[in-house]
Amino acid sequence: MPAGDKLMFHGAAFARIVGHGEFTGLNRVAPRRYGHYRLNDNVVFCVKYSDRGGSRWTFGFSSGEIRELATDRWPSDQRFVVLVCGRLGICTLDRDDLRKVLAIKQTSGQQWIEVTAPSGKSFRVRGSRGRLDRVVPRNAFPGRLFRASRNARR
Repeated sequence: MPAGDKLMFHGAAFARIVGHGEFTGLNRVAPRRYGHYRLNDNVVFCVKYSDRGGSRWTFGFSSGEIRELATDRWPSDQRFVVLVCGRLGICTLDRDDLRKVLAIKQTSGQQWIEVTAPSGKSFRVRGSRGRLDRVVPRNAFPGRLFRASRNARR
């Protein structure tokens, strides 16, 4: 995939975040780790994208990415993975969701998450470890991040 696609898909997520009324700041978390950001100084998220498939997208996670998701530097209710699913929408998963679909304690080897949106409806998520037991509404992003940010300030 061309490098410009990465910018376009990350830009889709950023445009929705910056356009939200509660947005105050966006910073990179680690200079060496592309796609990891801090929102409003208290919520951390990782952006991944896939443009393959019309209603099914697969996202790979390296052992380094799994280790980063497993760290306890940020509370679980303040850490998210933002999955840009082609041009259809953006699926937001928190760390509790990730623990259901990825083997977070297993920090070696590649893992994956697959997101589907049958008939363009809510997202269904499964991964290397198992299936998420609920659907993720397509309109949950970016509000879910900002709710976590509000709760962290309390």
